[in-house]
Amino acid sequence: MTIDLRAGGCLCERIPAGGSVQHLRVEIVTPTRIVLRGAMGPLKTEGLDGALSFTLTPAGAGTSIEMRYAVGGFMAGGVDKIAAPVDGVIGGLLTRLAAYVDRPR
Repeated sequence: MTIDLRAGGCLCERIPAGGSVQHLRVEIVTPTRIVLRGAMGPLKTEGLDGALSFTLTPAGAGTSIEMRYAVGGFMAGGVDKIAAPVDGVIGGLLTRLAAYVDRPR
């Protein structure tokens, strides 16, 4: 996974067997906010779109990150059936991000 953190950039994944996936497109980058747009994972093949936003605020000697993924559109059978698995994937993303930024340098 890579991210080109500028407007128009890509949160992309290279597939080891060949190929690639553009998961999200970078829409907004400021010192306190990052917004990415698109559908992730199994949402990509449905009529869905989403906005993944990160809000950064000072917290003591560090930074607090609030993440929100708002998804809308149409999915055959309804989005309710996939909401919990997607929430788990997004939660895992935030956990990995926290571990990455908290690691000693």
